[in-house]
Amino acid sequence: MRCILIGLIILGAQSAMASPLQQSLSLSTGVEHESNPAMTAANARAVSRYKLSPGYEAKWVEGADEWNATARVDVERSSDQALSIDRQDPSLGVGWIRENPRGSTTALQATYDRQSTSATETNTPGGAGSNDTRTRYGVEGDWRHEVTERVEAEVNLAHEDNSYQGATGATSGFTNYKTTTGMASLEYLLNERNRPYVKAGASQYSPASGASSNLYTAVAGIKSDLSESLKFDANLGIAQTAGAADATGLNGLLSLGHEGERTKASVSYARASSASGSSGYTEADEVKASLGYELDPLTEVGADAAWTKTHSQSPLTTSSLGLWADRELLEDLSLRLGYEYKQQKTATDKAKGSVWSLSLSYDIPQL
Repeated sequence: MRCILIGLIILGAQSAMASPLQQSLSLSTGVEHESNPAMTAANARAVSRYKLSPGYEAKWVEGADEWNATARVDVERSSDQALSIDRQDPSLGVGWIRENPRGSTTALQATYDRQSTSATETNTPGGAGSNDTRTRYGVEGDWRHEVTERVEAEVNLAHEDNSYQGATGATSGFTNYKTTTGMASLEYLLNERNRPYVKAGASQYSPASGASSNLYTAVAGIKSDLSESLKFDANLGIAQTAGAADATGLNGLLSLGHEGERTKASVSYARASSASGSSGYTEADEVKASLGYELDPLTEVGADAAWTKTHSQSPLTTSSLGLWADRELLEDLSLRLGYEYKQQKTATDKAKGSVWSLSLSYDIPQL
């Protein structure tokens, strides 16, 4: 994986020498206060965090080829190391896209990132391992081709390597694992507004210890433009896991999105299976909703809500409601105030918490 990343960076640098280079910088800083980061049912303890996140992005085009590279580091300092450790989490990405005049697109992407398991292992009850760190290497290839004027085919291949490290060098309670996934789809342009499609995929989960398992999925659905501002997407199919425990169930998606002159809104329901470092493939129901409204050209307010229920040996239900307000202070400089209320319910406990946050972001779109 490291060889792939280095190779893509070198090739990208060579391409950049022969073409104009677009570069941008970003910097965000802020503070947040969380009342119950461990999501314990009793004796909740609060923590304050101070954050700084510089980022860099580059893109260059040469003929039919487009190269891109991103780099970011999230620096976090905490008032209580037992609840939330100090962090320096980098993320890197390099990619290549080629547009073929015959109606096909080829894309490759390699990524590396490091994150807290509290952000990545959302199906873990009780906040267990919230101070652990997940490191991920990923590579992905995507190919799309216009078979006819009405039919488009797509093939996607992806591989991920996930490893975990406990806080202060301790052993993590999560299991290192790798996944390899392939997905193929066909989309048909029925008319200007409706596009029915079918998708089929297979994925293998390989833990560092224990037996591997496979996931097979197949769905059929339709994407519709109900109006110029209203989009609809729905699909339904089956998901079958094979390995330590064989199971077959339904999966699917139902989503509705609206984008008006001043309002953006969306709502969705999905049932799907995903991999984690705690229990292989886990099936979950998820409902999401969001609303954003532009008060004036400089001010926007909004709300986000989510509800998730996992189906596993240790069922977990989580829900959250967030409110936020953005204000552009100067060109490329903006301020955000946010509040989030969270609940978590297991078979034996129920916990709640809240997060207040204030952040300042500065973007330089062109260097």
